[in-house]
Amino acid sequence: MGYDQNALLNQEPGQISISDKDKTIAGILGILVGGLGIHRMYMGYIGIGLLQLVLTILTLGLAGLWGFIEGVLILVQDDWTDAQGRLLKGNEKGQQAYF
Repeated sequence: MGYDQNALLNQEPGQISISDKDKTIAGILGILVGGLGIHRMYMGYIGIGLLQLVLTILTLGLAGLWGFIEGVLILVQDDWTDAQGRLLKGNEKGQQAYF
């Protein structure tokens, strides 16, 4: 799974780059299985996702609150990006929510 490294360089000034990763999916993953870090891995942040998984195991699930809170924040905020710095799909201004 790669990405075009020139995608950000070739865009017009002021143009917003949109990810192929969906904000709603990332948020729901965070709420349902956030402690496993799956929502972060989905967004391309493998290291943070693995850290969340390890901390959840070490704290016997307590660190799972971190993922749950992030899931809620992903759904209500419009500035979340994937690991390549592109806005998650669904963050575009004026776009209707799925629900």
